[in-house]
Amino acid sequence: MSGRTRVEDGRVRIRAREPGDAAAIVEVLRAIVADGRGAVMRPEDVPDAARYRERLQESEGELGLVLELDGELVAEGAVSRFGGALIRHVGLLSMGVHPSAQGLGLGRRMLEALVEGAAHQGVGRLELYVRADNARARRLYESSGFELEGIRRRFVRLEDGTELDDCIYVRFLD
Repeated sequence: MSGRTRVEDGRVRIRAREPGDAAAIVEVLRAIVADGRGAVMRPEDVPDAARYRERLQESEGELGLVLELDGELVAEGAVSRFGGALIRHVGLLSMGVHPSAQGLGLGRRMLEALVEGAAHQGVGRLELYVRADNARARRLYESSGFELEGIRRRFVRLEDGTELDDCIYVRFLD
């Protein structure tokens, strides 16, 4: 954890996201993209707060959570169900932690809450995708019971033309 210590429970709150969280979530996403490690978006791909608020209002049925540290939103995550009748048991997990809050154990807490929520909603197969060069995230997912299922070779192309693999992880919840 790079010399940082875990945060005690009283300072952390995980709750359902709300449309009013849009601006803070966008700021987390912008910080992650600016940091560059693990991002699959460019700065112009991050929606503005108004557009993100609309997306949140339209995502009924999606499990969406935010994590607050000392009252400040520093992480967000979601589990989206696949739409086809024969694949409704599959969920896609995505999450991000503000770079300034990484290394404190907050990603693990968010991940655990998302997995628990997905299981409660009847998700049997939970997938996530992560850049192959994002070793910290991969260690988190693997230590939390996710297994590498496949690799999408040369899936991500960085601004400088470098191509990176993308890993598909899965965890069965039933």
